[in-house]
Amino acid sequence: MELDHELTVVAEYEDAKGSRTAAARVRRAVETEAPAKKIARIMARWCTKSVESNPIENTDGLREKYFEEFDALTEKFAAKKKSCPGCEVGKLMRRYREKLKEAGHFDGYE
Repeated sequence: MELDHELTVVAEYEDAKGSRTAAARVRRAVETEAPAKKIARIMARWCTKSVESNPIENTDGLREKYFEEFDALTEKFAAKKKSCPGCEVGKLMRRYREKLKEAGHFDGYE
């Protein structure tokens, strides 16, 4: 499997050589990724309910609060029979990213 810089599959190979090459490319891409992109990737996992294991250690309480606010925001728009606009979810995510940053959870990435 071959992935681009966004980790999107661009080709699949049947032989093992192609798989090893793709795996090496992914490792290099992640290792050389800009700090902001690494943080964005971690935040995306942190803000996704289906990701059950918390990707940022010692933030379980803060993550629960995030999901409580996310659910309240979603319910607010559901009551109006509208879907929650992405900009509101983005504001919520940015607010929590700042809280995590202030608490020093991204110090190893910057």
